[in-house]
Amino acid sequence: MTALAVAVVRGPAALNQQNSFDVFGVPVHTSTQCPDGTAIVLSISGGAAVGWIRMGLELQYNPYGGTTDAGADLWRTNQYSWRAEERISLSVPRPAAICVVTNLPVT
Repeated sequence: MTALAVAVVRGPAALNQQNSFDVFGVPVHTSTQCPDGTAIVLSISGGAAVGWIRMGLELQYNPYGGTTDAGADLWRTNQYSWRAEERISLSVPRPAAICVVTNLPVT
């Protein structure tokens, strides 16, 4: 897999989406990560990307205080603590469903 395809598969942290539109009903997204004259074609139904949710969004609230990592007593300072956690993943079970097209005309 090329470095460009790896950057796309790496997820939202690797992409800087600039524009979205449809061409013949197919969604098209432009990004600064994809150089001019290059297109990446993904067949999601063909197995190019599968999103997995291992654990849904969990929001926890602690009204009783306790201590933080810095050692400040939350009970004494009248503070609360919150924690949000989610475990998701993106996998590519069929890399052949990703095609990088180069040498496209640039206008």
